[in-house]
Amino acid sequence: MSESPTRVLVTGGATGIGAAITQRFLANGASVAVSQRTPDSLRQSLESSGLDGQVSGLVADLSDEAAATRLVEEAVDALGGLDVLVNCAALTGDRARRLAEKIDEPHVQAMLAVNLGAVILSSVAACAQFRRQGTAGVIISISSVMAQATQPGAAVYTATKAGVNAFTKALASEAGPAGIRVLTVSPGDIRTDASPAPGDVIDGGTGARTERVPALERQGRPNEVADVVSFLAGPEASYITGVDITVDGGWLIR
Repeated sequence: MSESPTRVLVTGGATGIGAAITQRFLANGASVAVSQRTPDSLRQSLESSGLDGQVSGLVADLSDEAAATRLVEEAVDALGGLDVLVNCAALTGDRARRLAEKIDEPHVQAMLAVNLGAVILSSVAACAQFRRQGTAGVIISISSVMAQATQPGAAVYTATKAGVNAFTKALASEAGPAGIRVLTVSPGDIRTDASPAPGDVIDGGTGARTERVPALERQGRPNEVADVVSFLAGPEASYITGVDITVDGGWLIR
């Protein structure tokens, strides 16, 4: 891409880290579409985040396998094209937490559908759109340090995020010749509604307590993740693809 992206879709882009990413792209002058699971959650999230009237709001229940592809199509219609896809929507917090002995098929299917399946399908749809446009687009999926480490209650969540990382590398290899870049960003313990206090959770993924403290000895802020995403989407990162960027304050090295 020769200039900063102008048309961006952020799934889950009206809450938590997703809202910070949306706000960062808006500050850069981009047109942004965001998705939430239901009309009510979309309305409430846009109002509480201050994004109401600034973005194109779309409804997509990403547990439905057809929704991810349809979401990309709707975003293209709303924005007049697409330059960047940010896969941020995920099942986190209490919905993601399940000790291994209590894992059942509905839990596994729901986690796989939203945290992995939707990422795959939306990314494939975005690649197809970039090729139709003849543009070198960017796909950034929000993964987690839990793809590289774990804690009680995070078994399925960990597996889905590791899958996102593996898929990203494979897609980056295939899409690279078309100039399409594909990356992951792995936050650590970021202070959001899903992770309200230091040490309570790692990126809101499980809600389980952990005693590991990052090297910087504080929680991260959503805007610190958003700044990295913005950089990776822009022309300054034009030779970066197929890698995971960790934003964890040194959690993994402890």
